[in-house]
Amino acid sequence: MDKSRTRELFERASRVVPGGIHSNIRYMQPFPYIFERGRGARLFDVDGEEYIDCVVNYGALILGHGDRRVTEAAKQQLESGLTCGVESELSIKLAERLNSIIPCAEMVKFSLSGTEAVAHALNIVRGYTGRDKIIKIEGGYNGWSDTVIVNVHPDPSKAGPASSPNKIYETKGVPENAKENTIVIPFNDGEVAEKAIRDNKDKVAALIVEPVVFNSGAIMPKEGYLQHLREATEKNDVLLIFDEVITGFRLAPGGGQEYFDVTPDLATFAKAMANGFPISAVAGRRDIMKVSAPGGGVMYGGVYNGSQVCVAAALATLDAIEDGEVQRRLNESTQYLSKRFAEIVEDRGVEAQLLGLGGQFCVYFTDEDIVDYRSAAKSDRAKSQRFHRNLLDRGIYTYDGYLFHNGICAAHTMQDLDYILQQMSKSLP
Repeated sequence: MDKSRTRELFERASRVVPGGIHSNIRYMQPFPYIFERGRGARLFDVDGEEYIDCVVNYGALILGHGDRRVTEAAKQQLESGLTCGVESELSIKLAERLNSIIPCAEMVKFSLSGTEAVAHALNIVRGYTGRDKIIKIEGGYNGWSDTVIVNVHPDPSKAGPASSPNKIYETKGVPENAKENTIVIPFNDGEVAEKAIRDNKDKVAALIVEPVVFNSGAIMPKEGYLQHLREATEKNDVLLIFDEVITGFRLAPGGGQEYFDVTPDLATFAKAMANGFPISAVAGRRDIMKVSAPGGGVMYGGVYNGSQVCVAAALATLDAIEDGEVQRRLNESTQYLSKRFAEIVEDRGVEAQLLGLGGQFCVYFTDEDIVDYRSAAKSDRAKSQRFHRNLLDRGIYTYDGYLFHNGICAAHTMQDLDYILQQMSKSLP
């Protein structure tokens, strides 16, 4: 492929932007892909190449690029002249809608990004309980705030025992003492979780967990695990937060909590909420959420909270997905990809598996059962990166991180899925 225009633009960007990109996850060797437009399940780069999009805005794209229903709603809102920094009836409608869809939602408050929603949620539970510590999952990503940017993808050789990991930051720039208020536990071990909750119940405000750990690929909860967390937190007067930034609206209209039938005290949402427009939300019990009201003790602010174009996009997105048909198709399509991929690798004699739900999936290059971060990290990194680079060369746009989710959206057809599988077969290392 001729990438001369991409190279030219990347060199230009690198002169004015550190690393040439505005989010480090977009970087690829020798340079990132630079796109000029998207339509449906397709992306088109600046060199005129067309790709089937399997990154889908890192899970934010649930309907497809340029979905007419969403773009028309956004255009109409632009005509009103209201942008941000105001309250409106539109915002009230969206809050009412979310409260009717999300099982845990009695009240809701908007923010801009997933990181902000989680940061607000942590402040809310600390303000409500008067306790500082947070329990998080190893391999789980809950945004870039200091408390939770711990043990996201640590080196297993340095992370200590799985049942009680050494706390390792994902980045420099975080005060060393910030992790004093973080307790890290493995995913899918209810007994370890219950002990951590019980032993620290007078210090812990909440346990935060992704119902499916998509930020380490696609780690599914064992049967009964999320219910175990619910019962253990309730028994010990600790709050339970579901980080539904990815699972929200993808697994079911009401997110992972609806799909798995486990209701947390609080939950965070973003990504698919507005088909890629930047908006997020914290939703939860009325008595907890009220501490974020003026005079409630917990500051909750942001000029861009409830940005009106994004609110309009969210309402249009919910109109399209609230009946559950989109989620049903995405779940069936993910199951189809997993089954067909298993047949391919068995025929080829390759140790690999495709796991996923709600349209999001990960290919692990290992036969080991994937139950937590440590087992996921046994996936062969070199094989994974070759696989994804091969897919890119074949016109399938994927993210080449070896422990990360790729995905599909409602705009992908069965023909697209079969073509993706064909290219996966040809791309196996």
